Amino acid sequence: MRDNTKRAIFLIIAGTLLILALDFLEQGSAEQVFIEQSPEEVLVEKSVAFHPTVSYINAQSTEQRSEISAFGELKPRWDVVLKAQVNGAIKHIIPEFEAGSLIQKNTTILKIEDSHYQSQKTEAQLALAQAKLLLLQAKKKTKLAEQDWLRSGMKSEPSDLTLFKPQLKIAEKTLESSQQQLAVAETNLSYTQVKTPYTGVITERLVGLGQQVQEGEPLLRLIDHQNLLLRLPLSEDQWQMLSKNWLNSQTSVYSTTKQLIGTATIIRGGHRLDSETRQYQLFLQLDPAQKKSALPGQFVQVNLPGKALRNYINLPESALTREGTVWLIDQNDTLQAYSPDSIHYLDNRVMIPAPTPLFTDTQNNWRVATQPLAFFLTGKKVHASHASTDIQGK
Repeated sequence: MRDNTKRAIFLIIAGTLLILALDFLEQGSAEQVFIEQSPEEVLVEKSVAFHPTVSYINAQSTEQRSEISAFGELKPRWDVVLKAQVNGAIKHIIPEFEAGSLIQKNTTILKIEDSHYQSQKTEAQLALAQAKLLLLQAKKKTKLAEQDWLRSGMKSEPSDLTLFKPQLKIAEKTLESSQQQLAVAETNLSYTQVKTPYTGVITERLVGLGQQVQEGEPLLRLIDHQNLLLRLPLSEDQWQMLSKNWLNSQTSVYSTTKQLIGTATIIRGGHRLDSETRQYQLFLQLDPAQKKSALPGQFVQVNLPGKALRNYINLPESALTREGTVWLIDQNDTLQAYSPDSIHYLDNRVMIPAPTPLFTDTQNNWRVATQPLAFFLTGKKVHASHASTDIQGK
């Protein structure tokens, strides 16, 4: 029993000595590490741990030219239903006379039976020939009457009846009427060949081969393919930001996928508000010579010329948070949050009013964080690193 007690006491003392020896070795190791590190190295470690590196760009306030982004639908300048202007049966149509076909200007798309109108033209030509003959006869008769009056030796002036002048005027009017009747007959005959008034797309075919049509009956619907108009609705704020010299100015037109599809000219607008939306209306015409892939009915985006913005800075869009905040680095390398009261977007850039001089490191120069992060806090110390990209993103 006594031997067991001595053995237990011995084990306790041995364990205590082992723990003390291990603790001594750990302290010695820590001291060795501390001795091996210089004070400067320890300071660097602490700086790296508590001062995260933040990339910034230099921004200076200048006069910026703003733009207004608006969306609209391209519509044809002309959208008409062509109607028959004469009566008759359709005796010929072209294969392209179908909905969806692109037809060039002055293309004869169908022909109407024209024998009746050929006859009218022939009769008008005959009437014109007779009128010309009657006029020649009247002129000859008037001339002979004037000669007879001179040979008679009479001193008084001959009357109009003596010289057959009323008959001459009737012959002249008859000739004029015959010419007009021939023009009408030729016009009616030309209407038997229905031609497209402009290059366009057939959206509806309303008649078929052999069909008897009457004057005024619809034949087809044709929309303009070359001359496209764009109506843009603008809010009150957008209208106020629009440049004063917007009339006749040109702007680029983009598809919904940001592809350039042409150039448009602002031709009119602003004279009234839409009765439903209460918005201003601006009308643009797409330049037919410069349009690339624009089509009637296409939804497009346009950047309209805006007013000049004075004392603004131009930043990459990445510098603006979702909440509309820009993070600045002051002269003490600490973060400062700035929420501008107005923001203008232009080609992946943002333009905001210049911050107060409190945030500037030098006169008229601000250091702006290019990629704001979630851990940013006002007053947080950071290690500022100048980004390789300049203010214009080049």
